[in-house]
Amino acid sequence: MNNIKLSSRKSRIKAFIIDEIFISIIFLIIFYNDIYLLNSDTKTIIFQINSKFIEIFLLKFIYQVFFIWYFQATIGKMIFKIRVITVINDDIIRASLFISIIRSINRIISEIFFYIGFLILFFDTNKQTFHDKISKTIVVDV
Repeated sequence: MNNIKLSSRKSRIKAFIIDEIFISIIFLIIFYNDIYLLNSDTKTIIFQINSKFIEIFLLKFIYQVFFIWYFQATIGKMIFKIRVITVINDDIIRASLFISIIRSINRIISEIFFYIGFLILFFDTNKQTFHDKISKTIVVDV
């Protein structure tokens, strides 16, 4: 494990922003008819988006699980050349589907509670967030 390099906090934040933009675009494409064809004022559109709370988190869940499990990185992480790996007993292994699901669930929990789980990243020596710690993952440079 000595020859792996943890990704920078800056890369992780940038990857997070790219992922959020990407998910927002997917959301707007899927729910275009429900949101923009209303021809309503901004308040009504915001209310309509907020009514899709479960759909947004389901989309985030599927996105995170699929990309972390299949590619070891989301689109944002791929752009910044970082990936998620699992560390068990000092062995580095690919994140399994189960670990990807656990990581994604805890990531969503962190989001619901004002991103507090993400803030751990700034104080942790291994640069892990809450969802990394729970799922025993770290984010490394490719």
